[in-house]
Amino acid sequence: MKFSSESELPIDSPASLETTHKDVTPTVLETPRISPRPIHKSHAEPLAIGEYQGIDARNAQRFRKGKSKIDGTLDLHGLSRESAYVRVMTYIQQSYDLGRRVVLIITGRGNFQTEKPASERGILRQSLPQWLNDPAVRSLVLAFDQAQIKDGGQGAFYVFIRRKRQ
Repeated sequence: MKFSSESELPIDSPASLETTHKDVTPTVLETPRISPRPIHKSHAEPLAIGEYQGIDARNAQRFRKGKSKIDGTLDLHGLSRESAYVRVMTYIQQSYDLGRRVVLIITGRGNFQTEKPASERGILRQSLPQWLNDPAVRSLVLAFDQAQIKDGGQGAFYVFIRRKRQ
């Protein structure tokens, strides 16, 4: 570990970074950096809700009925569309890296007390299928489906993630 000459902090420590980069503040949300993966031709096609590509019938049935073990949960309540997008992309990549197979993403059903038309309510719920088909994570996602009532119903989705191979 390298130490700076002025202080006894390691050069890579957060405290030493703060002193050198005080004036730098990001103003724009950046898209998370996700390692590119080769895309199998069956994973180049967009997935729809309830569509199962690359999953055997038994696992697909367990997944659809909400009987698969949920390895992690991401709650997007109260987030803007942009920050929710970043969180979803990062969470899918981290889940893949950690070996999670089934995750629950809670979008919420939307605010039905507003005067907005039905097509504009639940923007996170409407956007999630598009995000899961983003080329950055599409090769990691095998399937996604609306959650069962016990797990959030219309306001949540199960996401089946590809197994990490060493």
